Amino acid sequence: MKKTSKIAALFMAAALTVALATGCSQQQNEQSSGSNQSASSAAVDSLTIAISADENTLTPFTYVHGSPGFDAMSLIYDTLFVRTPDNTIIPWMVKEYSVENDSKVYHITLEDGLKWHDGQPLTAEDVKFTFEYVLTQSRTRFSAIGKKVENIEVKNDKEFTITLKETDVNFINNSLTDLRIIPKHIYENEADATAVTSSVGSGIYKLVEYKSGEYYKLEAMEDYFKGSPKVKNLNLPIMTDKSSIQQGIISGQLAGSTTSVSAAVLDTFNNASGIDILKADGYAPTMLYFNCEREPFNNAKFRQAISLGIDMDTIIKGLENATGVVGRVEVVPTNTDYTVIIDYAHTPDGLENIIKTVKDFAKGDVITLFGCGGDRDNTKRPIMGEIAGKLSDYSIITSDNPRTEDPVSIIEQIEVGMKRTDGKYKVIVDRREAIAYALDHAKKDDVIILAGKGQETYQIIGKEKHDFDERVVVYKHLNK
Repeated sequence: MKKTSKIAALFMAAALTVALATGCSQQQNEQSSGSNQSASSAAVDSLTIAISADENTLTPFTYVHGSPGFDAMSLIYDTLFVRTPDNTIIPWMVKEYSVENDSKVYHITLEDGLKWHDGQPLTAEDVKFTFEYVLTQSRTRFSAIGKKVENIEVKNDKEFTITLKETDVNFINNSLTDLRIIPKHIYENEADATAVTSSVGSGIYKLVEYKSGEYYKLEAMEDYFKGSPKVKNLNLPIMTDKSSIQQGIISGQLAGSTTSVSAAVLDTFNNASGIDILKADGYAPTMLYFNCEREPFNNAKFRQAISLGIDMDTIIKGLENATGVVGRVEVVPTNTDYTVIIDYAHTPDGLENIIKTVKDFAKGDVITLFGCGGDRDNTKRPIMGEIAGKLSDYSIITSDNPRTEDPVSIIEQIEVGMKRTDGKYKVIVDRREAIAYALDHAKKDDVIILAGKGQETYQIIGKEKHDFDERVVVYKHLNK
């Protein structure tokens, strides 16, 4: 998006506001570098962003919708870990952590300077209380997370240990990035969490005013433990009329909105000053459900008649011509008797899913080429090695985006998990050479999975980005 005096977008979820609003640390600046630069380069007193629904008092137990309610609430309440825009999991409220006993025991040390919006210190007791309290509530998404925990041992104000009932390699990825930590001193005497109407969190913004049906006002935490946010105030008028929102964005009265706009008004935005339209492939599945207990669908012959009226050949031809989403189970044209698939899988569950998916249709061997990113969560490295070793017929461990870490050291950590299996593998540090090796050794009906890069067309080595499009690498090697 070009640099302008306006901060304009067709839609802006509340979560994206964090990326625009914060310059809290060097690491966070790096994560937000893809956002509007005019917004992220200098402090802004306030932004006005339309919120498309009244989401009640914005506590973890009172917000109404996943979007925009959960997104807005997430600005007020923090999690132990967060998922970055590139889908990487990093510690947030956590200073140090370690994982033991096959991902069943988690030792965690909290960051310094954590406190609630009312000034009370946030301690390990608050974390323990959160896990226990959600189990007492019947209507919350977080109770499923609490049920995974066997016990939590608090050692002091900052250190605690979580022991799970069962091994869960995705506990950090799926649970600790989702569960909002709540203040014990606010909730401990309330049996019904929805009775707490004061939104007191530890997040980057605090709710200072809410008028039902009209607006929210959020104010930045100036002494936030990650640093002072660059946007001091967020004004969120509750606006349900899309045309009013669109006019507000075009006129500059709104910095953005939590809702989308229709394609019919794209020309209007294109012609507006200071606004660029960003385009990308989308994926919108539609689920069709039929109640086969009611007429006429309760008649088997009627259902059969419908199936006979569907032209399956046309559907098949359409699917054959579909390109799919770039970097997601993307089949690379090779004109060979084996198949090459590029997939963004760079987490344990992502890698497991893509390998299992491919094994369902692969007639030959499944060859998995993968690595792990540097300066990111190192606990997943042996886990991913073990997954690849157990599920693949052959694995090639190589570099992903090593960044400032030694790529050999990253690979050695992956090997720890690989060696727990009987899986065959080879280490080739240079990713280009690793891809060449896979292409040269694949046999008829084999499937090569190039995991981790997906839609990326670069590789980060040190602090520099180098051109690296795996589609180009494959093409050049096969046509040299």
